[in-house]
Amino acid sequence: MSRTDTWMPLYIGDYLADTMHLTALEHGAYLLLIMTYWRGGPLPDCDAKLARIARCKGAEWESIKDTIREFFRAKDGLLFHRRIENERKKAQKNRKISAENGRKGGLAKAENSKRNQDVASGRQDSASDLLEIRQTPSPSPSPLPSQEEKKEPKATPLGATAPPQRDPEKEFFDEAKPLLISLTGMSPSAAGGFLVKLVRRAKDNRAHVIDALRSADEQRPLQPQGWLMEAVEIRARSQGKLDWVMDEYARMGDVH
Repeated sequence: MSRTDTWMPLYIGDYLADTMHLTALEHGAYLLLIMTYWRGGPLPDCDAKLARIARCKGAEWESIKDTIREFFRAKDGLLFHRRIENERKKAQKNRKISAENGRKGGLAKAENSKRNQDVASGRQDSASDLLEIRQTPSPSPSPLPSQEEKKEPKATPLGATAPPQRDPEKEFFDEAKPLLISLTGMSPSAAGGFLVKLVRRAKDNRAHVIDALRSADEQRPLQPQGWLMEAVEIRARSQGKLDWVMDEYARMGDVH
């Protein structure tokens, strides 16, 4: 199931500003229509079908249809909603970005795994060669090595090839930026700047930021930016209290 089936962005301030004139019946019908639009795209320009989507009886729909239709634009037998259409395109673009980042991350992991396997295989081969040398009896007396033998390269010492170095900052942005873009619809550059603010708010603890982003991805708050700023601050304060308690326990232990 795609995310467009489970959530949709609803900017409460914008919604109320556009719909303050609606009655309770009109609010209910309009919300059902835009939720259906979010999941499947433009609506049919047919009053009977629209009434069924809005859960309205014939007379009810007739009394509100002119007001509701003002939010849509009719074209080629369909009703289009500009704001929902733009949000759907953003969500689709963000899903592609997340999928591509996930694909790249998977390829990178596979490459690192292969490299580590190659390193491990090289170590095993070297160990086998050394064992074979130890087990092979040498002639007595041992001949001096020839000039050609002296020129041959020595065997690579065990553990000489170091594994690839991790880049924690790159790993953080590779995971955090797609999540933030998916939540907010920000551009990549704007998302990068906001992540820097979140890290500062989290007292430079990137783990708090990742944890808050994952929670937001599950809960889908209506105002994700404010929610994230508060979430990382709460985590930072909690961590500070925990550190203080641990320091007190350590100090008490030193006293006794």
